[in-house]
Amino acid sequence: MHIPVIAPIANPALSKSLAAAINNKTKPLGSLGRLESLAAQLGLIQQTTRVTIDQPAILVFAADHGVVAEGISAYPQDVTWQMVQNFLANGAAINVFARQNGCALRVIDAGVNHDFGVRNGLLDRKVANGTRNFAVEPAMSTQDCATALEHGMTLACDLPGNVVGFGEMGIGNTTAAAALMHKLTGQPAAACVGAGTGLTPEGIRHKERVVAAAVAHHASVREPLDVLATFGGFEIAMMAGAMLQAASLRKVLLIDGFIVTSALLVAARLQPAILDYCVSAARPGPASGRRYRQRTRLAPAARGRQLPERDGNLRIGPGLGTTGRARGMIHQLRLFFIALQFFTRIPIPHWVGFEPAWLNHASRYFPLVGVVVGAIGAAVYFIAAHWLPAPVAAVLSTAATIYLTGAFHEDGFADTCDGLGGGMTKERALDIMKDSRVGAYGAIGIVCMLGAKLAALATLPPLTAVGALLLAHPLSRLSATSLIWQMEYARAEGKAKPLAVRMSGAEFGIATLTVLVPALVLLATGLLDLAAIGAALFAALLATRWLAHKFTRRLQGYTGDCLGAVQQLAEVAIYIAVLATLGRSALA
Repeated sequence: MHIPVIAPIANPALSKSLAAAINNKTKPLGSLGRLESLAAQLGLIQQTTRVTIDQPAILVFAADHGVVAEGISAYPQDVTWQMVQNFLANGAAINVFARQNGCALRVIDAGVNHDFGVRNGLLDRKVANGTRNFAVEPAMSTQDCATALEHGMTLACDLPGNVVGFGEMGIGNTTAAAALMHKLTGQPAAACVGAGTGLTPEGIRHKERVVAAAVAHHASVREPLDVLATFGGFEIAMMAGAMLQAASLRKVLLIDGFIVTSALLVAARLQPAILDYCVSAARPGPASGRRYRQRTRLAPAARGRQLPERDGNLRIGPGLGTTGRARGMIHQLRLFFIALQFFTRIPIPHWVGFEPAWLNHASRYFPLVGVVVGAIGAAVYFIAAHWLPAPVAAVLSTAATIYLTGAFHEDGFADTCDGLGGGMTKERALDIMKDSRVGAYGAIGIVCMLGAKLAALATLPPLTAVGALLLAHPLSRLSATSLIWQMEYARAEGKAKPLAVRMSGAEFGIATLTVLVPALVLLATGLLDLAAIGAALFAALLATRWLAHKFTRRLQGYTGDCLGAVQQLAEVAIYIAVLATLGRSALA
């Protein structure tokens, strides 16, 4: 097949003119940092001192990967097509960024294992329903690889503008990208493999073994296109084709992320001058910087040159750094909304979007979701208690919180009762917990738990009941979150798997803070006294430790149902503990 020829952008005379145009601006010399070198690069690409950004576009390619059969992803393959649906519904972060920056967004089905039919906004360039498992055989045939490359080239030709950004979606594609990097650069598999969308340390080690074994299995493969066909994905091949064609047309290439960079790595082996046209659209934070640079700097692949990074290095006065802080605050707000969406039925703003990796960090806001649920439950109780007897107010408040959460935690409690009650082995217990039907143990457990909850709330004085609700919901959810912080997930897959990556101490600290603040407010307002709050903390801790011991002994870890069980038992224990601190005389 024909590979487009890419000319280097070097032009000494034009470089001198660009430098003069930049330096003659009214500003301290060099004060715009990376923006100045970026302006010079764009001028050399466009061969002019009058740089323009014309009709920028972002191409998002999606495809599935056969290598998921090796268990290298924390997510099932269905997430690929579900994310494509999210792109088409304008629900992902890329939709927001494209809209805010005036970029046309093109979503391309390069090889998703799903039949979308005719969909508005989706470009169907499907080569096949996913690649084959490259741990066993080449991911695609030479012809399929060529077809994907040609589709990418055609897409780039059809774009009217002069800036093209690249994105991707495909469960398993970090493994394909890691194999490409390992093979093409010679770096050790350990330096190429990461957590992807949230693998555990053992999962990362397994992924590393799969990549190393696959590359060794196909050791005879040498040429870049053959390497791409052996280890790549249809979306990676299509991106490589689009990059080559776009650069040959002197368009700017925006490169973002490891998978996109793997496509560039292949393209750079075919046409090294392509790197002249590339601008990195993201820069990693300090913790990930070294590993990211090991992955994205293409010196071994392309004549000693590396991909330019976006780096502000601005020196033009105060205020600019606040934009980064604002982005950080928006991301934290997004994580809270993701947690709210996952644990409740409360609608969230459309701009939030969804990325699977966000769920790994959303659990820090589980207790904050409890603050919201508790506030609604307390409001219902407070209003109802003014007009109705306390038992009725307790029922209405409990019904409101169950409706808000979709009985998510109650269902987990019932499944846990069934599993631990009827399963004599870990495997049998987990199978029972996975069954959607409620057995005798679950039914009895739910009746006892709801009975104790309603009785305690109905017996408490109305204002104390309000305070107990405001404390119990976030504190019980912190109790459940402590399992994510301290224990291992017991299943290979499951509803809670996206949340099952171990929390850091800092993340658990954030979760704890969201409980401490309302506790202090309750103490300051007199809704609960110190004895009641202390008893609630002790009761929640005791219930959590008891269940955690059972889970460790019986299941060797926790599941999503276990989180629900801890939340429910801790909540009831808090109500009873608050009740116990009042004494008979106060309740008379």
